[in-house]
Formats: sequence, structure tokens, C-alpha cells
Amino acid sequence: MILEIRSSIEQLVNSDWGENLYSFGYGNFFSGFYFPDLEGFGYGIAEDISLKISEITPDLRSGIITDKPDLNNKRGIVYHTQGEIMGFRCSSWGNYLVSPFFGDLYWVAYHVESALYKLSKESSNSKGFLLREILNDKKDLGKFLRGDTIYLAEGYAVFFSNIWEAEFGGEYHVALDFLKDDKIIASDEKICHVPYENEEEDSVEERTFVYRNENQVIIALCIKKLSWKEGGFGSFYIEGIWQISDCPIDLRPGSQFGKLQLIDSPKMDQKKIRVEMEFQNVDNSITLSKNKDIHLMANFYLKTSHQENISAYNPLKFCIYRRYDKPGEYEVRGEKYDLDPNLDIAQWTQRNFSGFLDLIFDFGIDWYKLPTSPEECLSLNLSNITTTTAKLAGDTDVPGVIYTTIGCYCSFDFPRWGYYQVIPFFGDKCLTSYYHDSLLVQHNTSFKEQCRTVDAVLLMHRS
Repeated sequence: MILEIRSSIEQLVNSDWGENLYSFGYGNFFSGFYFPDLEGFGYGIAEDISLKISEITPDLRSGIITDKPDLNNKRGIVYHTQGEIMGFRCSSWGNYLVSPFFGDLYWVAYHVESALYKLSKESSNSKGFLLREILNDKKDLGKFLRGDTIYLAEGYAVFFSNIWEAEFGGEYHVALDFLKDDKIIASDEKICHVPYENEEEDSVEERTFVYRNENQVIIALCIKKLSWKEGGFGSFYIEGIWQISDCPIDLRPGSQFGKLQLIDSPKMDQKKIRVEMEFQNVDNSITLSKNKDIHLMANFYLKTSHQENISAYNPLKFCIYRRYDKPGEYEVRGEKYDLDPNLDIAQWTQRNFSGFLDLIFDFGIDWYKLPTSPEECLSLNLSNITTTTAKLAGDTDVPGVIYTTIGCYCSFDFPRWGYYQVIPFFGDKCLTSYYHDSLLVQHNTSFKEQCRTVDAVLLMHRS
């Protein structure tokens, strides 16, 4: 099964400048990109892609995304990403630098004051600019004993091989093995102390086991000795575990990803708190016309609609989308609304939620056959609104949740059959009836009484 999460649907427009600029991402919602405000992280993390379309025909049937730089050295496609520091979930370790990259969040470097930076044998990214996928960042994993195993990603595991107490008491030795594909690749041992009253606990570096790949920490595990009352003899607590991929993405000027190329070396400040990257379509021009599906980069594509008729009154429509073909659970997010005492309604249609259908783009229906209201719409009516809380309205006059959908007629791909009536229903395309003179009606008497020449309208509400 393939899942496509698309951006808002745009259309060609005549411009006095001879070109149009479209942006998808942080300024124009696209749930295929990484959105820090929805994940609870800072607003300094962002990514977006802009399309500059020129040579648009007067009938708005086609246009060209050029691969020639303009006066600002920008080409037709510009993908920009910006990262900044964020904290480990195990806060004792400090912070690390991350950046979104084609819709996912990647590790860039450890902050210079972080514990894992100090435990690395060389400066982060000293061998070039490497991005690594973040595989594990967890805290408070509970107690563990000798013989326990923690299984990680990419075939790694951590095995606690031994725990013993020194003869003079108050000092414990913990030994563990790092495994890759069930083979021991490294071992580590720590001496942990049980602090007495007014005595300082071991530093986080003294309590952190690490496995390095090419002198870079890719697995870290922070432990804490539990007292007799907390856990009994030989019992420890895992404060945090961290893992990044041992297969980095090497970014150098000229690195090619689909139709996009890294223009310059990523810009990172000395303290490793901010990073920026920019990609453009060098030597890759694109012509837009109907019914095209163009690979841009990674699992991102540019798609044009398969409209039956295109004209100045019904311009060519297009969007970008992200394709998922790996098994898993995915969330299709709509545009984010901030609670505002002056705003008592939040509304999602196919324009700001790609989980809904668009009759023109998805069905290829002519514009003049469409209803004037949105095809699918979900509305939340709010009351008692503050900047932090709100309630759904609940009386019969103003329902709290309203879902509306409006259908219309569209033609069969086999035109001799005529038309049938469809209605979007919670993101799916559903049949309501055949048109009265459709060939299928003439051969199906049970449908004759159900056919109507008016649009189907469905309204659902929750009070």
C-alpha cells in the first residue's frame, strides 16, 4: 500500500512579472515536512520548498520551472532547511544540534557543552558534514539487573554482563557488552557509587556508557544506582538511552538528491547551535502540464492534475506530495490552529488537510460541475476560549463538531457509460448513484429510482 501526503493544491496564475512563486512548508502548511510546533520543539527548526514557475502559457495550461539562476542566484526550485539545538530527553546529557532533512529530523552534532560531546574522541562532524538518523532518544526506562538485554535499532543490543559490589562497600562495578547482529563488538565497565548524605552523585559522564563508531558516540546509556529501599541489591535504573545511525549521510557541495543539488557547504556556527542548508535544481528544468508525476527528491514528488478541460477559467492545478511505501502507522496532519479568544471556529477542508479529497485534483472533474462550497469540511465550534484551553460548543443551535461533504457527477474513464454521482466521505470516494441516462442505469433497474440530477449533500454533526 502506498500513502501519499500532499501539500495544498495550487494553480497556475497569469502574472505581470511573467512568473509565479509558490512556497510549501513552514509558511504554507505541508504535513509532509517536519513541523516543530506540533512536535513540541522550538520554532527555529523549519524546512520549506519554493517553486518559481515561468513561461506560463496564456491559457494556463503549462509552465516551466527553470534551472537557470536569477540575479539572486536562485533557481526554479529552492529547498531550504534550518536546524537548531534541542535537549536530550535524558536532560543530564545537555543538548544536541538537529536539522530537518526531507521531512525527517536528523542529528547534526553534539553541543560543545554536552556530555556526549565530551565523551566523543573527536569533534562532531570533524570529517565533513554528516547527518545521522535519530533512532532512539528515551528516558526513564526503569530498573535492570545482571543478564538483562536492551535491543536497539540497526541490529544493536546492550547486554548487562555483570554487576558486583566492591569489598569495602558503597561502590559497584557494572560491566556491559555492546552487540551487533548478536556478536560482541565492544565492552565497557563503570564504577558507580551510592552517595551518602551531603555527598555528590557521580557525574553524568561517569555514569554514561558509550559505543563509538569512527570515534563518534552513536550509542549512549546513562545509569544510576538505586538504594536498597528503591531497588534492592545490585539494582540500577536507566536514566536515558540514545542511538544515532552508524550509516551517515555525507553532505558536500554538489551532493545530488533526486533533481536537487546542495549548493554550498551547510552553514553551522562554532558553538553548534544553528545550521542551514540549501538545495536547488541545478541542470534539471521541469515542464508542467497535465497528468504528470515528477520525482523531486527522496520520497517527494510534484504532481499535476488530470483535468478534463484546462483554460484560463480552469487553470492547471498542481501540488507536491510525500510518498510512503514502508509498512507502519502514519498520521496525516491538518493545519495547526492556535487558540485565540477572538477565533471561535477552526475549519479544515481539502485546502489545509490532505486527508480530504479534492474533486478536481483527485477525480479530474470540470470546474463548472463543482458546488460552490468545499467538497469536504470539518469544523470545530469553540466556546470559553483562552490561550490555553477551550470547550466544544454543545447546544443544538451550535453543534461542537460539524462534518459536511458535497458530491457531484463525473464521467467514467470509459466515456460510453456516461456519468455517475460521487461524494467524498471521510477521505474516500463513494458512489451515490448513476446519472439518469447512464448506460449502467439502463441495465440496472434497481438504480433507476435512486438516480437524481441534483448534487448529493451530507451533513453530520456532534452536539
